[in-house]
Amino acid sequence: MSVDDFLTEANLGEFVDAFKKKGYRSMAVVETLTDKELDELELLSGFRRTFRMEIAKRQAGDRKGDLAMAADCVFWDFENCPSWLPVSPAPGQPAVQVHAGVVALYIMNHFRVSRLDVRVYYNSKKFIHPDMARTKDFLCKAGVLLVECSSPKPEVVDRRIMEDMNREVNRLIKDRREKPPSIVLITGDADYATSVDQLVDRGVIIQLIHLESASKWAFTGSCRLQYTFTWEKFLHDALVALPKVHYNSAGFQLNTGKPDCDFYKNNVPCKFGTSCSFNHPEIS
Repeated sequence: MSVDDFLTEANLGEFVDAFKKKGYRSMAVVETLTDKELDELELLSGFRRTFRMEIAKRQAGDRKGDLAMAADCVFWDFENCPSWLPVSPAPGQPAVQVHAGVVALYIMNHFRVSRLDVRVYYNSKKFIHPDMARTKDFLCKAGVLLVECSSPKPEVVDRRIMEDMNREVNRLIKDRREKPPSIVLITGDADYATSVDQLVDRGVIIQLIHLESASKWAFTGSCRLQYTFTWEKFLHDALVALPKVHYNSAGFQLNTGKPDCDFYKNNVPCKFGTSCSFNHPEIS
């Protein structure tokens, strides 16, 4: 498809001349333009984020829901989407639980976000599970931000996530007016439907990860979500995509053959957490 045809189909035909002036005629070239080059085009043509969104749709094609784009922030409703949900690595193989640190690391790699941009929410008063204490420890060592909502009131986590999403979007829009904010919402709960719809109306790119039992169609405006995944598939991908890593009882990597981590040896918290590539032998 030529650039002219693409712009016409995307109802952006009025900007054909802008691309011609820059010498962009091949879609293969256009789809690999850097942010700086796109910003120059946006200043030239003035159509802002619409072009980026149309390119994302084109790249997704029939595989919509299996792709991902870099995000600014991840909001993880841990109560609805816990890391210990058993998944099978391959057909015929027994289901296993994915290490919480592996899930956190996969989220960072998949959406290209930093540790502190992954926020994990839970209610310590309402959400009680035998694996929770150990999981919290692993997530802390992964470096993600744990947000404890300690209240006997129902839906306190949902309200906190919605407040934080809106606050973060406002900050991103203020800081970067030319680039649409992109956030990831991990939940099995349709209580966020109205908030999601309102954010989509504001031009925010929402990447939704939901439980199979909670269809994406439970979200108003879901037809406009560019990227959707099921939590079960996401956990499966985390299990098979990352290198096979073994962990000690404290949740740190066992990397036999590599030097021992100096922080760990001296009983000092390792700033790299579960992603530290040095060896962490069991300490008697």
